[in-house]
Order: sequence, then structure tokens, then C-alpha cells
Amino acid sequence: HRLDQREAASDCVAAMLALDENFMAFDVDPPEVWAIAHAVLTDAGKVADAARVADKAARWLRATVTVGVPAGARESFARRQADACRAMGLESVIGLRR
Repeated sequence: HRLDQREAASDCVAAMLALDENFMAFDVDPPEVWAIAHAVLTDAGKVADAARVADKAARWLRATVTVGVPAGARESFARRQADACRAMGLESVIGLRR
């Protein structure tokens, strides 16, 4: 039963990530979506897929911090992304300690 739930959740995440390729809602920060996907994929034993999601999140965070976030707002940005980054083990990408 639990395996069926994991597979269903994994299928749902795959659909969510497919939407992510072409559309990202503005009321949710992308790292929040990726953290959920990472957790579901990890729980389903799809470690390589989870790692790809974390890598995508890390690339987005680095690009956003260096290009899209003014120096004076980077600390606030890091605080907003902290929970999602911790969930994926990406604390160092935005300067957080583990």
C-alpha cells in the first residue's frame, strides 16, 4: 500500500515538474516546489531524480542571487529560501550553515 502511494506521489511530482518546464506560478517560489519534489522523489527511492531536482534548484538559486537579487536584498532572499534549501541540502548555495 505504501509503495502504491509513493508511486502515485512520484507520478504527481513528475507532472508538476513537467509543468515547471514551461510555467511557474508567481505565488510560490520555485525552490519550494523543488523541495517538495525532492522529498517525494527521495521517499520513492528515486535518488537520481531527486539529485537532478536539487541540482536545478542550485543552478536557479545561484543565477538568481548573482543576477536578479541586489546585494542589499540577498540576506532577505536567503531567509525566504532557507527552508527549501535545507530540505534539499543546498544551504551552502545561499550561504546558510547546515
